[in-house]
Amino acid sequence: MTKYILFKKSDPSEVIGRFDRISDAQDHVVDNDLPIFDYDIRPEEVSDINEVVTDFKSACEYLHIKPDFKIEVADKKHQKAVEAYYQLCVIAEAWNKADGFVPDWTNGNQWKYWPYFVFKKGGLLFGGGSNDGTADGFVCAISADSPSDASAYIGSRLCFKSSDRARQFGNQFVSLINDMMLVR
Repeated sequence: MTKYILFKKSDPSEVIGRFDRISDAQDHVVDNDLPIFDYDIRPEEVSDINEVVTDFKSACEYLHIKPDFKIEVADKKHQKAVEAYYQLCVIAEAWNKADGFVPDWTNGNQWKYWPYFVFKKGGLLFGGGSNDGTADGFVCAISADSPSDASAYIGSRLCFKSSDRARQFGNQFVSLINDMMLVR
């Protein structure tokens, strides 16, 4: 995908921002009263974050953190769920960093989206699962939004900037979601 990089002409290494559309980069210059002739915009091909961060290890690499973690839970039957939740949090953090999204829970006007899951015994449910009648588990049904909703269906750490991104996350990591939510 193409991103548009806004930078100072005097110092091309000083990136002011990355934008999805060239008009967004231009609007940023105008909205911030920057002298328009001091800045330039160049296109840059970048991979979408869902292609770069595809698992816990790649999320750790993206965030420059060590993937070796040790979580000890008193009741071993919860070990897999706790580890899955931690991995999902790290992956979500990487995706949100790439999207430039920082959830601000004090801002009731900032929309936040999270994947919404439904337990399905066999078959396909919108957005994920298996169509062969053998899939048991949670599937990403929709994504929900909230400007200030107090509900946290899957946790405030797993929210995203858009409904599409939340649905993409839910579908891509449904097996980790199942590890977190199901006692198997």
